[in-house]
Amino acid sequence: MKCCTSFQKLTFLVLCCEAGLVSLVVLRDVALVGGAVYKRASILEWKWSSWYEFFNLDGARPQKVEPLMISKVNTVLQLALVAAALLQPDLGNMETKHISLTSAG
Repeated sequence: MKCCTSFQKLTFLVLCCEAGLVSLVVLRDVALVGGAVYKRASILEWKWSSWYEFFNLDGARPQKVEPLMISKVNTVLQLALVAAALLQPDLGNMETKHISLTSAG
């Protein structure tokens, strides 16, 4: 009987062994939010009277956003990587099963 699921093993490995990767993902998200705040402040010409006005989008023209093809390819590859990582313990060979079981605890 398995003591933990594949997702729990993956989470453990990512959080404990790949802190740098997690940091990069968090920094990317912070940069995206920072870019959105910068763009909104630029649209308001850096003048607003309250946070309600800053976040109120009723009077704003919708910005047309289209993802780049490389972003779509990146998303597909990330989903394939996650799927492969989650399926690896069940579908891998004996050597990879042994590595994944011993590295997760």
